[in-house]
Parts: sequence; C-alpha cells; structure tokens
Amino acid sequence: INIIIPKRKSETTEIDVLLVCSKGLFVFESKNYSGWIFGNEAHQNWTQTLPKGRGRSHKERFYNPIMQNAAHVRHLKNLIGHNVPMHSIIVFSDRCTLKDITLKSTDVSVIHRYEAAHTIAAICNQVQTEIYTEAQISDIYNRLYPHTQMGLEIKKRHIENIRKNNWAGK
Repeated sequence: INIIIPKRKSETTEIDVLLVCSKGLFVFESKNYSGWIFGNEAHQNWTQTLPKGRGRSHKERFYNPIMQNAAHVRHLKNLIGHNVPMHSIIVFSDRCTLKDITLKSTDVSVIHRYEAAHTIAAICNQVQTEIYTEAQISDIYNRLYPHTQMGLEIKKRHIENIRKNNWAGK
C-alpha cells in the first residue's frame, strides 16, 4: 500500500513502501526498469539504456530516484518528526543491470529487489541499539495509517500533480 504524504499547499508525494521497525524507518522507492542503469547521486537525471539490436541502443533519462526519495524522506519527517532515523533504499527490478551507480551518502542504498532482505538486515545490524519500542512503532503506524487510506479524489489530484510537475518527488 502506498502512502500519500502532504507537502505544501494541496500537493502530495507518494512513498512506495515504508518499513517501520525498532531500528528506524526504511523508505523505499521502487523502480521497475530493464536494461542498463547509470546514475550518480549528485546528478538530477539518470539513464536507462535499452538494446535495440545489432549493437544499437536506446537511452531514456529519468529523474534521480535518490533525489526523489530524499523528498519523500523530507516530507515524511515534516509529518512525524525530524529526529526519526530514516534509511533511503532505492530498489530496482531484477530485470535491469546497475552498471555505474555513484553514491556518497551512507544512509542511501541502491539495490536489486533480491538484495532487499540482506540490505535491511545489514543496516539493522549496524544500528547498535533499538531506537523504538513496540509502543512507539504502533504510534508511528497509527499516525501514518490514515495516509494509506486516501480517497479516490486525493489520488487523482496526486496523479495530476505528478503530471504537472513531471516527476513524483518535486
């Protein structure tokens, strides 16, 4: 279930998947691409390269998913608190090849779907103490749950905003 988070004015942003656990929050941006993926955390656009046969290829640019998810994290923190530890995880389809991905941030992971469980476990193992009790996890869940139950009108408005802005995290 996606979570539609308010931004400013009447705009929203949509989180693909959110995991709330004792070690913090994991904010996932899912990309269902094939081909070769090239990207740099500092660049606004990344590239998907698709083979066209006979050594030729077709390139498509798409908005940097790290920047997109950073916007999701920022708006989520505005909603539930800035002291909440969050990990940004960009998950690509297993149908693509991550060719050249350049990262500087330590709280961002760019992975394939099959790596998700291992990546979450590794991050959790790095966090020495539990940050949240069961009661705090329930509180965060209860505060966010209404944002998963948005009506059709809000979902339509969100899609219109995406089209207007030409990307989901702006």
